[in-house]
Amino acid sequence: MSASKSLLMEFNRIDTLLNSSKDLKSLYEFSLLRGHFKASIYKQGKKFKFDKYSDVAVYVNSTSVNIKNELKDLPKNSYVGFVNPSNRIWHIVFWAILKAGFRPVLINERNNDEEINNLLNSNHIKKVISYKQLISNDRVLLVDHIYSEKPVENYDNWADEVGFCTSGTEGKTKLCFYKGENIIYQVASAKQLPYINTDIMYTDYQGVYRNLALLPFSHIFGFVAVYLWSFFFNKTIVYPSHMTFDSIKEIAKKTKVTHIYTVPLFWNLIASKIKEAIEKLPIDKRTAVYQMIDYNNGKEMPKFKGFNYAKTYLKIVRSRIFGSHIRFLISGGGYVKDSTIKLINGIGYKLHNGYGLTEAGVVSVDLSKTRKEMILNSIGKPFYGIEFKIKDNSEVGNLLIKSHINYEYYLDQGVMLPNTNEWLDTKDIVKIDHEGRYYILGRKKDILINENGENVSPDEIENHFYKELTKESICCVTLDHSRIVLVIFTKDEINQNLISHLKDGLDKQNYALSRYKRINDYYITNQELPVDSSMKTSRVAVVNKLINQEYIRVTDIIKDDVKYQRRYPKLITYLEDITQILSDILKIDAEILDVEKNLLENYDFDSFKYLELILKLEKEYNIEIGNDKASSCKNIIDYSILVRKLCSERVD
Repeated sequence: MSASKSLLMEFNRIDTLLNSSKDLKSLYEFSLLRGHFKASIYKQGKKFKFDKYSDVAVYVNSTSVNIKNELKDLPKNSYVGFVNPSNRIWHIVFWAILKAGFRPVLINERNNDEEINNLLNSNHIKKVISYKQLISNDRVLLVDHIYSEKPVENYDNWADEVGFCTSGTEGKTKLCFYKGENIIYQVASAKQLPYINTDIMYTDYQGVYRNLALLPFSHIFGFVAVYLWSFFFNKTIVYPSHMTFDSIKEIAKKTKVTHIYTVPLFWNLIASKIKEAIEKLPIDKRTAVYQMIDYNNGKEMPKFKGFNYAKTYLKIVRSRIFGSHIRFLISGGGYVKDSTIKLINGIGYKLHNGYGLTEAGVVSVDLSKTRKEMILNSIGKPFYGIEFKIKDNSEVGNLLIKSHINYEYYLDQGVMLPNTNEWLDTKDIVKIDHEGRYYILGRKKDILINENGENVSPDEIENHFYKELTKESICCVTLDHSRIVLVIFTKDEINQNLISHLKDGLDKQNYALSRYKRINDYYITNQELPVDSSMKTSRVAVVNKLINQEYIRVTDIIKDDVKYQRRYPKLITYLEDITQILSDILKIDAEILDVEKNLLENYDFDSFKYLELILKLEKEYNIEIGNDKASSCKNIIDYSILVRKLCSERVD
C-alpha cells in the first residue's frame, strides 16, 4: 500500500467520526476499533510491559461497573472530581467515570488538599476519585478501590461532558466544561496535520508513533496533544516510571519514543545540559560545534574547519539525550526561550511551539519544515476548522478564536455560565507575519504563567499574603516570562529590622501555597503602587518599575545571617555555597531558603531540579555522588554533610 493511500484511509476516520452522533461514547468506540494496537508502554520492575486497546476496553468496563456500584446514590450526570497522575491507570478511570454516567472534573494532582477541597465545596461536587486520601475522607473514592482488570458484563450509561480547572481573574478557580461534540471537533482539527508536516502525525505505514507522557492530562495541552490525539489514532503513549532525567532518558531510548510534548521548563533544562556538554570541549572543537548549530539553523556559511567532526559530535549528543528516533517535539503552555529553541533544533532535533488555552483547546502548532523557520518561535497557523483574527483587525492586538471546540460553559461557585460568544477573546497579544504565522507578544492581562506553563492567579496569591501583610499594599506579577514576584508597598522605613520582622511571616505564607504557586522573589518600596483608570493596581506599570529597578530587592537589604554559623561551624562554607546553587536552580532568593527544611515538601524541588543539583555539586566539588548516596538527603544540611564527607574522602 502506498503512503498516500494509507494516509487517506487512516485519516478518513475523522470524517466518519464527524458523521456520527458526535458524543464521547462514539469517540471512545471509534478509538477501540483496532484493538490489537499498543495503547501504552510502561515499566514494571525491570521489565517493560504494554496494554493493547482491547485491554483498555476490558479495564474501562470493569472499572466503570465498580464506580457505578460505589456511587449508586449519585444521580446520573453528577460531577465527580478526578485526581490522578498521568499514568496508564489515568485513562482507564477517566473513560470509566464517563461510562458509569458521571461528568469527570480533571484536577491537577499537584494542588494541595485544601485547594482541592475548596474547589469541590464551592462547586457542590460531592465525590472525588483520587489516587490518594484527601482531607475530606468521606467524599473520596480511592483509585485502588475501584480500578479493575477483571472482565465483566458490558455496562453503558454514558455521560457526555468533561471539566477542566482554570484560574479566574478574581482569584477563584472556575471549571471549564466541554461537551463530547466540542472534543470531537478538537480531534477533527488534526485532520490536515499529516498533509502539512509528516513528522507530527502519520500512519502506521509511515512508522511507529510513540508519545512520551510528561504532561499532566488534567492540563488541556496534555489532554489534547499527548492523550487525545494518541488515543483516537491508536498510537502508543509511553509512561515513565519516575520523572527523573535518567528515567525519562532510559525509557525514551529503550522504547524508541518519537514524540515529546511538554512545557518550556523541561526544554530549558535540556538546553542547559546540551550547552554544559559542549562547553567541556576544547576551544577549537567547541567553536566548530557552535558553528554547526548555526549552520543547522539555516545560517548561510561555507564549510568550516571541523565540519565533519561537529556533525559526528552532535550525533553523539543526541544519543545521550533521547536517542535518534525523535521525530517531533512541542513546547507549549508558556514562553520558551529563543536560545533554547535554537540550541535544541541546532543539534538536530525538531522543537516547535504550540498554543492553546483551557477555554479553546489546542488550536495551533508551528508546522514549519525547515529549522530556519522553526527558530522564529511562531505558534504557527490555526488548525483545520479553527479561525484566528486580531481584535479590531489591527496588526497587533488580542487574539480572537472561533471554532466548534470552544468551551460550552463555566461552572463558577456552582453557577453555570454558558459561553455565548462566537469569538473567544484570549486576551493574549499577538502579531501575524506575511505568511500567516502568529506570534505571541504578551500573555494574558492578569493570569500569570509559571515556568511549568501552569496558570497562577495573582489575585489568589495576593489574597493569601494579605493574611500576613495587613498594613501593606502588594502586587503579584511575573518577570522574565515566568518568575513570580511579590512587590510590597509600606509607609514604614525600609531597613533590616523591618525586613526581619516581615520575613518569617512571608516565608510561612509562601510555604503554605502549592509549590507551583510560590513566590520566587520579594521586592519592597515606599512608593505607592501605580493604579490604572479603574483605580486598580496596574500590573504593567509595576513590571515596568521593576525593570527600571525602582523597587528594592529584599535580599539586597538582608545582611548575612549568623544563626547557622553558630550552629554548624564546620559546614558553613558548604551551607552557603549549596544554598546559592539551590537558589539559582529554584529561582528563589538564597535568604528565603531554610537549610533545615525538607526540600521536596517546602520548595518546588522536583526530579529535574534534583538531577540538576547533583550535576552541579559534582562539577563544583569534583566528586561523584550518584542516586544511591544522595537518596537519603532531605535538606541543605544533609547535602552539605554528604559533600563535605565526599570531599574529605577525595583528599584522603
